[in-house]
Amino acid sequence: MNEEDFASLKRGIVEVGLMMRGELEPAREFTYRADGRKPLSAWAVCVSHEDDTLTPRKLYPVQLAEHTERIGVIDDDGEALFCPREWFVLVTLPRELEETLAEVA
Repeated sequence: MNEEDFASLKRGIVEVGLMMRGELEPAREFTYRADGRKPLSAWAVCVSHEDDTLTPRKLYPVQLAEHTERIGVIDDDGEALFCPREWFVLVTLPRELEETLAEVA
């Protein structure tokens, strides 16, 4: 491992320690289901102006976790985000349209 890679790894480890002690807020949040089931997939329209990585009125594929106030979404730059549910309005799409969108998303 070269010095640059080692320094990057070290910074990451230090940041994780700070986050675990509550001294640093994470840039992103992720969840997983302890029972091994996948979160429910759905479609939602963004209604938020609070995050410049999302486009208001745009339709996004989202992952819904049970009993949480957050929705998993891929932003316009391809980054995974965990956003407040109130930033989105869930929509019901006809099955054929949902399948077509899933292919191109």
